[in-house]
Amino acid sequence: MKNLSFIALFLISTACSTDSIEENTSAAQNTAKKTNLSGVAASNSFNPYDNVGESYLLLLDNYDIFHPKPSNSIDAKEVLETIGTGMGILNASYIPESLQSIAAVQQLSIDDLSLAISQSGLSTQAQGMLLNCISGLLLLKEQDAAYDEAYAFLIAFESQVISSNLSAEEKQIMLSTLSIVRYDIYNGSARKGKDRDWELSVGNFVSTAYGAKQSSSHAIINAGISNILH
Repeated sequence: MKNLSFIALFLISTACSTDSIEENTSAAQNTAKKTNLSGVAASNSFNPYDNVGESYLLLLDNYDIFHPKPSNSIDAKEVLETIGTGMGILNASYIPESLQSIAAVQQLSIDDLSLAISQSGLSTQAQGMLLNCISGLLLLKEQDAAYDEAYAFLIAFESQVISSNLSAEEKQIMLSTLSIVRYDIYNGSARKGKDRDWELSVGNFVSTAYGAKQSSSHAIINAGISNILH
C-alpha cells in the first residue's frame, strides 16, 4: 500500500539538521511577527487549544511574505522552523522530523486512511473519532458544502471531543489537530472569498495528527510543510 512503509519511520525518526542558509534565516527572523487575528471566522473559543490553529495560520502568513521563496522543500521546512522559532512556536526541546517521512504521510490516499490512523499510537476510541471526522468532512466536500457548513461540523465535533471520556492527553492531540484543520480550511476558502472551494487533504490531516501526538510544535510544522508540499 502506497507510502505506508514510511509510517513507522515517521513516528520515531528525527532529521539531521540541514546547513543553515544565512539569508533565509536572517530574513525569516525579521519576517516572523504576530498579526491581529481578532474576528477571524475560523476561531472556536470553546476549544482550549484554538491557539494552535491560530499559530499555524500566523506561520503560513509569515511564510507567504518571505522572499525569496525557498527553491526546494528542504529549505522550505528550514524556513518554516526558523519563522516558528522567532514566533515562539518552537521551543528548545523541538526535534525536527524527517522531511521524507512527512512527505510520505502527506501523500496518503483515502484507501490508506484506516491503516495509517491505526498506527498513530492513539486509543481505539480516538482513532475512531479521527476517522469519523475525516469521513464527515469528505462527505461534506462531496456534497459541495459551503465553508460555513464545514466550520459548523468541526465546531460540533470539537465539542464532542471535549465532552468525551478521552484522556487529557488525547483530548489535547485531537483538539490541536482539529484546530489546525479548521484554520487550514478557512485559509484556503472563506479567507480568500471562495466559500465552496475549500479543500481537505487526507495526508495533511494525518500528518498533523501524527505531529500533535508529539507536541503542538510538531503539529504546526507538519501541517505547514504538508500545506506547501500539497
